[in-house]
Amino acid sequence: MNILKLKGKIVEKGKTQTELAKLLNLSIQSFNAKLNGRAKFDIDEAKKLVDILEIENVKEIFFN
Repeated sequence: MNILKLKGKIVEKGKTQTELAKLLNLSIQSFNAKLNGRAKFDIDEAKKLVDILEIENVKEIFFN
């Protein structure tokens, strides 16, 4: 996963980690762990992020 590109997309869309954690039904700590590579997003969480952040090139962020 390309963490820097994902974080850039979050900033670009004006979202906060707290906001995204709530949308994904995760605790802020769990979301932060996933965002910083200490844990992995499951497929449903990744799909939601793609929709929420309007990610067009999924491979670039999730499969590098």
